[in-house]
Amino acid sequence: RQMCIRDRNKIVIYTNKVSLQKQLNKLIGEPTKEYKIKRSIAGSLWEVPLEDKTRIQKLIVKANIFEL
Repeated sequence: RQMCIRDRNKIVIYTNKVSLQKQLNKLIGEPTKEYKIKRSIAGSLWEVPLEDKTRIQKLIVKANIFEL
């Protein structure tokens, strides 16, 4: 699981945890990219522009991205 800011313009979230993938799909929509091994999803990547304050707020408030 990883979260970083790249290019100072967007937040990039990568996860290979199935429960977090489902939660993020529900909260912020389909991932920007899915990494697959054969037919299975090995990981998902979301890129959220810093201007998209609604999606960022959902990430902070509702998504358990840090597993606290």
